[in-house]
Amino acid sequence: MADALAALTEREQEIVQRLAQGLIYKEIADQLGINIGTVRAHICRIYEKLHARSRHEAVLKAPSRLPPAGPSSREALTEKPAEPSGSDKGMGTSESP
Repeated sequence: MADALAALTEREQEIVQRLAQGLIYKEIADQLGINIGTVRAHICRIYEKLHARSRHEAVLKAPSRLPPAGPSSREALTEKPAEPSGSDKGMGTSESP
């Protein structure tokens, strides 16, 4: 099994990282600047090398030493705007009691 983990190419490792982030194939393709068919081909080879039958299993069997791939596009879309700090509340209003 250790040989299979070491056999992942750099591109396959990048794809596994993005699978772990929960990205769909199209998002992976867009981030890496490749065709969705190429992503599918890489994922088939990843499954073969890791003896995995699903995305979840591949992510679990992937080497834990992989560095994070950066923020996912889903995280960027769901980030909340910063809340005003407590000292800003009520400032600048001209309401009188």
